[in-house]
Amino acid sequence: MLCNKRIHQDFKILYVFGILFIVFGHLGGTLGILTELFPFHSFHVALFVFASGYFYKKPKRLASFFGHNFLRLLLPLLAWNAFFGVLAAFTHLFGMTIGGTLSFYNLILDPFLYGNAFGFSPASWFVVPFFCTKAFHAALDSCIRTKREGIKKCALCIFYLYLGVLGAYLSDLGYNRGGMLFWLRIFHFLPFFAFGMLYRSIEPFLSLPVFFRLGLTLLLQTGIWLLKGKIPVFDQTLSAGFQGEYVLPFLLGVNGTLFWLNVSKLLAQTLSLKPISFLADHTYDVMMLHQLGFFALKLLFFLGYKIGICPAFDSYAFKTNVWYVYLPLGFEPFLLLYLLAGVLLPLLFSLFKERFKKFFYNIT
Repeated sequence: MLCNKRIHQDFKILYVFGILFIVFGHLGGTLGILTELFPFHSFHVALFVFASGYFYKKPKRLASFFGHNFLRLLLPLLAWNAFFGVLAAFTHLFGMTIGGTLSFYNLILDPFLYGNAFGFSPASWFVVPFFCTKAFHAALDSCIRTKREGIKKCALCIFYLYLGVLGAYLSDLGYNRGGMLFWLRIFHFLPFFAFGMLYRSIEPFLSLPVFFRLGLTLLLQTGIWLLKGKIPVFDQTLSAGFQGEYVLPFLLGVNGTLFWLNVSKLLAQTLSLKPISFLADHTYDVMMLHQLGFFALKLLFFLGYKIGICPAFDSYAFKTNVWYVYLPLGFEPFLLLYLLAGVLLPLLFSLFKERFKKFFYNIT
């Protein structure tokens, strides 16, 4: 059995992979044939839910569990949403049309029903169903009293998979709108959470070498690719695009997560944790702020356009389309500059936040 420190390293590296895939995926970036075989959007959300299930421990007090997760997840979400609302209103003064107007619905209700009302945080939709998945399972887990933990976890896996399949089916029927989208997202997350718990239970009995496990995930993914002609990608944001594939999304999500987890295990044997630990510990900030990093870089290109340095820059697209990406001379490697901006700006904020906390604690 791997020691706790090694498991910690594995998942630290996995978290870094996951957040980089989210940021790079929002730029439309790829890793060539590896992205065709493991499309980012087929597993990067599942990766974080799976990891949460892996590290889940039954809470002693539900109220404390809910309160802790509310303070860690939902309260920052509402605060960031208000910040982006003010930012959107400010940019509207200069002719930009990205994001909605400041209103009670956009400030308070939208984060729970859809997410990203103000356009600058497309990954923020993830937080509410993630919180609700953890809360739903903790509440259900506290109601089930049995000494047969293995049977309970298997039963919950089957039940949650049923909910996930039901959610995908209802989505195909067109129910992924309004309040129903709130529930369908949770239904989609629950199987990954359960698979994470189950995997932790069976991992001590997996005596296969890491390279062999990596090969199995690669073989399974290749088989699906050959069978389907390509790896299907489903819209997890809107819980859409299943088109009759109700089990495959969960298979792809878990298999993609396990592939990169095994890659992380290999790297953890030689890679120092310190250079990546800070990023792994602040994925929430990167998830919320990476689009703002893109925007800051595009703002520099916009200023360059104004003084004649970037003549091909599309100022209209910049003002109206948050997904617009300007590549000088059409040179795709500039995507790495966006990736750097989308990661470094949030990490600078995280560093400032940590320093402020230390200063505040010292003076109090």
